[in-house]
Amino acid sequence: MRKSVFSEKNSESKDSDEDSCLSSEDWEDIQCEILEKQRDEANQRLMELEEASNQLLKEMNMLEIQFQVERSCRESAEALALKVSKENTALKRKSQMLLPLISNLPEHLVTVTLDPETDLAVDVDAVGCDVVDGDVFDGSLANFRESNSEENLLLESQAKITAMQASLDGLLAEKLQLEHQVEELTREQVQLREQLVAEAEEKEAILRKMSKQTKTMTKIKRVSQLVTEEFTEMSQKLELEQGLRQHAEVFAHQMLAEQKVAERPSATEACASEADVRLGLQQALTQICGINTALCNIQRYYQDQIKPGTGAEEELQDLREQLRKSEDERKTLEGRVSQADAPVTELREQLRKSEEERKTLEGQLSQAEASVAELREEGNSLKHH
Repeated sequence: MRKSVFSEKNSESKDSDEDSCLSSEDWEDIQCEILEKQRDEANQRLMELEEASNQLLKEMNMLEIQFQVERSCRESAEALALKVSKENTALKRKSQMLLPLISNLPEHLVTVTLDPETDLAVDVDAVGCDVVDGDVFDGSLANFRESNSEENLLLESQAKITAMQASLDGLLAEKLQLEHQVEELTREQVQLREQLVAEAEEKEAILRKMSKQTKTMTKIKRVSQLVTEEFTEMSQKLELEQGLRQHAEVFAHQMLAEQKVAERPSATEACASEADVRLGLQQALTQICGINTALCNIQRYYQDQIKPGTGAEEELQDLREQLRKSEDERKTLEGRVSQADAPVTELREQLRKSEEERKTLEGQLSQAEASVAELREEGNSLKHH
């Protein structure tokens, strides 16, 4: 009956240990899956941010190419303006060469306008000069009108070039600012990646340590179970020894009672049955010696088992102390894991802010591209002029 009760208790303790081991392993697997999912999400966000940064760099390169094109347009416009300025200087020299001929013209010629139709309506007879002088004057007027139109075109071109120069300078400054922002975002991205790697390594180390602690706790539980089984077995042996001792004492009392009863008969009966009594006594003494020998052996075995039992109890006490320390350390590690989740949340917030800054930079780049497109159209129109 006692053995069945002990076996049921042992089976229940084994089931509880297996359930605790399974629950700890399931909890560890869940934690690993959560950490792996968080790591994958962080890596995905970093990859998206890296792709956005690469796209931003490509757009910056395109903007730089457009800036080079606009600069070439500006240089061609400046060359055109220089050419027009040289032609204007040559026309001024020609007009200065024609100044002595103006004194020979009649007085009413001062009323001549720059309109070609009014110039054709002037009376040639009233001029009073020969055909050669009239042709020269008409050529000088045509050259003067052409020089005025070219000068106006030059002024307009210079004004547009100045405006384009200011716009390009502004775009260049904005480009430099955007490049600095991109560099800062890249550095922040690298720092965030390093922090994520460090957090992941720390969590993996914590999980490994927790796994070791779980294995140690499992071993301690197994050892305590073995010690409990050994202690139960020793208790059963002790009970068996006590039962045998009581049985031997009862048998000895019975033999003494029979011996006293055998001494009461008459002398004749005593002589007749003396041989039988002696034989019975010898057999009883033989049995008592055998029982004493068995009791001595059992007592010796019990004493031999008591010493390791005390050592096992001390070992069990040490194991319980280690189990308590392991439980405290596990709670500490759980606290560290909960604290490690806070930096991950901060890193996610920083990634979100970086994405918002990237969107803002993309909007600024789109505006800059629109401005560059307008300037390019103006440069093309200047080229056509």
